[in-house]
Amino acid sequence: VDLFLRDARPRLQKLRDALEAADYPALTAQAHSLKGSASNLGARVLAGFCAELERRGRAGESQDIAALLAKVVAEFGRVEAALHAEREAHPA
Repeated sequence: VDLFLRDARPRLQKLRDALEAADYPALTAQAHSLKGSASNLGARVLAGFCAELERRGRAGESQDIAALLAKVVAEFGRVEAALHAEREAHPA
């Protein structure tokens, strides 16, 4: 959980940067990595959005990709809040 929380925000920024630069290989790589991390935590919705972002990046499909990235960011916010709430409810 700590690793996910520490690494996800910079990864999201790299996704934004890659989209802005139309760097689809970088976007694909970052989406793939975030998808794996989300899957390991059981964040299936986030992983699903990342999988679609990865697929579109690999295919070079730019249509609606910014809206999809916005969904990734919003879902990450929900996952992050849930993880923080869980930590507070069950401190180590």
